[in-house]
Amino acid sequence: MEELSYQVTTEYFFECLPLLEKYFGITAGYFNEELLQAKCLIPHRVGNAIRYDIKENSQLDLLFQHVECPNLLSLINSYGAFSPLLEETLLLVAYCIRERKFSEEEYDALIEYHSWDEYQSEWAKLMLFMEQLESRAFQSAQQGKESTAITIRTDHGITEKVSIPNRDNWLFRLIRKELAGYFPEVQSAEEAQQDIQNRKPSAGRKKDNALYSAVAYGIYRMLHEENAIPSQPDMPNELCRFIYDCTRCIGCYPDNKGWSGDYDPKVIRADLAAYLKRSFVNQAPRFRPIPLREQIIMQDFSSPLLD
Repeated sequence: MEELSYQVTTEYFFECLPLLEKYFGITAGYFNEELLQAKCLIPHRVGNAIRYDIKENSQLDLLFQHVECPNLLSLINSYGAFSPLLEETLLLVAYCIRERKFSEEEYDALIEYHSWDEYQSEWAKLMLFMEQLESRAFQSAQQGKESTAITIRTDHGITEKVSIPNRDNWLFRLIRKELAGYFPEVQSAEEAQQDIQNRKPSAGRKKDNALYSAVAYGIYRMLHEENAIPSQPDMPNELCRFIYDCTRCIGCYPDNKGWSGDYDPKVIRADLAAYLKRSFVNQAPRFRPIPLREQIIMQDFSSPLLD
């Protein structure tokens, strides 16, 4: 694709930052390189802390190399009357995750922060294990044999193992009661088996899922809380379709989600329901904050300004 230079005034950029941080976790540090080039922050001291003012009539140059900016804007506009501020915020989300002007180390830290996909993988294995043991226990009961206990070995068997009686599968019922609600996509042995089969050893999938979850949940919250969509129903088809189209356009929708990657509102709703549950235990998917570099607010300014 052709490179597209997009300019945004610094005043308008800083109006978008509160939305970026509130709904996505994206801080000004994701744009360190652009702010360094724009030289638009004027430092001053407030007590023992350094604060900055925004230099008027300055602009940030955003060079789009991996996102078709006109296509994304056309997509956003096709879904209704989003305010210019929301439109600009979504454009900045696309820019920061696709153009990646921040360092690879910061990007890796973002990915490591989102480990819920691994949790679901472990849950699928546990679900399959429980179903297999329950089936074995049922067969034993049919033959008049006693139910077996669950044996837990820790530290690779170095420490003493622990046996827990599991009469009438009370332990497994308790595990499902406490944990199943966090993984709406895996509720049976069949779904667990399908989830395990779908997890191909692709280097990009973990990163894609981390980005997708943060963007999808951020869009859901922003459109609701900024009154861009009605409050009821909570997850209308239009919202699910927009999240699907937007994340596909940005390039963070996992290709093998929902097996084929085709649009299915049930898949989007299941994702959002899982993210909402995670938010109740402070595990909502968000980008990890990146701080402003010190040289950005100190650039080209002499020390008397800080006196």
